[in-house]
Amino acid sequence: MPAVRVRSFTLLALTIFTTLIAALAIGAPAQAAAKKAKPKCTPAQVAKLKAAAERQARKTTRSASRRKAARASLLAAALKRNGCSARKVTEVKTKTTTTTTTTTTSSPKTSSGAPKTSPSAPTKTVDQAPAAPTPSPTTSQSWWTGMQGGANAWDARVGQKLGARIVRVEFEIGTPVSSMRSFIADYADRGIRVLPLAGFWGRIPSQSEARSLAAWAREFGPGGSFWASRPAQAALAVRQIEFGNETSFAYQGTQKRGGEYAQRVRDAAEALAGTQVGLLVQADNANQSDNWIGQMFSAVPNLADYVAGWTVHPYGPKSKWQNRIDEVLTRTAGYGAPSSIPVDITEWGLSTDNGRCLNDNYGWDKCMTYQQAGDALTSTVADMKARYGGRIRHFLIYNGRDLRGAGSSSDRENYFGLTTLDEQDKGGFTAAAKAVLAG
Repeated sequence: MPAVRVRSFTLLALTIFTTLIAALAIGAPAQAAAKKAKPKCTPAQVAKLKAAAERQARKTTRSASRRKAARASLLAAALKRNGCSARKVTEVKTKTTTTTTTTTTSSPKTSSGAPKTSPSAPTKTVDQAPAAPTPSPTTSQSWWTGMQGGANAWDARVGQKLGARIVRVEFEIGTPVSSMRSFIADYADRGIRVLPLAGFWGRIPSQSEARSLAAWAREFGPGGSFWASRPAQAALAVRQIEFGNETSFAYQGTQKRGGEYAQRVRDAAEALAGTQVGLLVQADNANQSDNWIGQMFSAVPNLADYVAGWTVHPYGPKSKWQNRIDEVLTRTAGYGAPSSIPVDITEWGLSTDNGRCLNDNYGWDKCMTYQQAGDALTSTVADMKARYGGRIRHFLIYNGRDLRGAGSSSDRENYFGLTTLDEQDKGGFTAAAKAVLAG
């Protein structure tokens, strides 16, 4: 009997060992194939993701240590979302010395999070909108000229110095009004209305987040609680809330989720009903192949009923901005949106370090002087008013001040300021901005 048991145990062990070897032999190729199928992280991808993380971190805080931590967190989330490993990032780090993005994929500003797959997301559609007629200028122009700012004291100071009547300020969606009051108050004390931007970088917000914007409107909108103790400033009440920043752009990875975005627009707009605060909705296809506007209207055919304005960021000279704005008018009209909905240019800008050449400038001269930049700003506004008239409501210039000192970087993102880093005038550029903001 003992010999039989030993023989049985030996056979059992051999069977188990043989089974394990077979399983490993079968599984190894599958694991290798899966590993091989992972998307690769190119130097260009890393450069764009790093640039977006850096821009968002700079907008979030002035503290170098906090900015570094925020940048690392944002970059880690973006790398994970795009299938990039830390090892791959190290490999391309030495190859990436500058970060250059264009309006076909990105823009200099960003907002946080990671996309999730939604079963209700619509499939990609093909936009068949008719060609847009040349817009007829109106005589009742009521442009609101202002600038991009932030939830900080220095942007409020710069806005006041330049004479901005409105400043766009980003707050992460879901931010409680208690965390916003001091910033709204600082701008109001300087005679500036805030256009709140509800940020959600790289993701689509939840239904509850979208509906939470009603709290902002009840606090800071017309008749809002905030103005009860500030009746003399009540005219500065918030009139619109911008819903997300460049969510339709490829660098955030959400350019194919226009349907989900539109559903959240509907949720937010329904929650805002009765507050006298409207919702500004992205209609910027950014010259990409993905039809963002078509995705939105496919998911919410009556989308125009919820829209107080279409936002677009038409960087670049006339050859670029005219196509971008015309596309907004063409495609939204093709889905039945009325011409009474204004276009809100919540970002436009150009970069200049007074003749020193930068790595890019969205089609403008990369070596612009301050005076050349001022002339470009003046002519752009004149051309836009002549072509679109009162159809454009907001024209907001990015940015209030430079992010780096003169001569310290070749990255265009650092020199979009209407003033220098230490808030000094940039010659003809600042003079032209003051004229535009006063107009």
